[in-house]
Amino acid sequence: MQGIAPLAKFFDDAIEAGKAPPFLAVFVNGLADGMYVDWKDGSTPVESMIVKDLVPHIDATLRTVATREGRMLDGFSMGGYGAARLGFTYPEMFRAVSMLGAGPLDPDFERTPRANPRSRDGLLTRVYGDRAYFRQVSPWEIAVRNAAAVAKDSLVRQAVGDRDSTFALNEEFHRHLESLKIPHEWTPLPGIEHDPMKTLQALGDRNWAFYRKAFGAPAAPATVAPRRDVEITLKVGDADRRAILVNAPPRSEEHTSEL
Repeated sequence: MQGIAPLAKFFDDAIEAGKAPPFLAVFVNGLADGMYVDWKDGSTPVESMIVKDLVPHIDATLRTVATREGRMLDGFSMGGYGAARLGFTYPEMFRAVSMLGAGPLDPDFERTPRANPRSRDGLLTRVYGDRAYFRQVSPWEIAVRNAAAVAKDSLVRQAVGDRDSTFALNEEFHRHLESLKIPHEWTPLPGIEHDPMKTLQALGDRNWAFYRKAFGAPAAPATVAPRRDVEITLKVGDADRRAILVNAPPRSEEHTSEL
């Protein structure tokens, strides 16, 4: 997956610079058109795999904060749709939900700006079976069913470029959340198309401010002191040896996780 390497560097650079607290980024394979949902015919239980298998596996094998306060869902495009679906379905498991250029967000799966009618109908049949199931598992309906729980103590944000083909539907979903009184950040990004890295870069420190808020970290310092490494020369027997003392910040033993 070509997008993982630049995203991993983007996250690592932010942690190194003190803009974000240390966290584990878990890149979930949602399949090309898995939609982060259990398919109606039972053949591809993507949602169950994430919630019942992946999250417990991560907590069992890595040093995580194994509570909702230590977990955040962040995704772009179909990943943003999945973040909304899972975050609103399981607010007791995930505290923070981030939707970037999310889609499909049409409540009836009629308007699909990033898919032609033939592709849309094929996806509908293959994954959802029918529109009734699509509506049942859509973020629109889940938000209605779980509005009180999500509004109580979840952190939710939406960001999308105003040149993104999904902008209009994202704005409608933002209004939908407002009507349900679900607090959330709404950030239109001027001049940005449907591009994950450009979306993140346009957010700037607002992106990391959300991460700090989600994981309970203090605000980032105005400036970050440069790292100063020291090289020394040692005499070992008759040979000269060099050693480099690295002035690296300490890592905490427990990490929050972002899916």
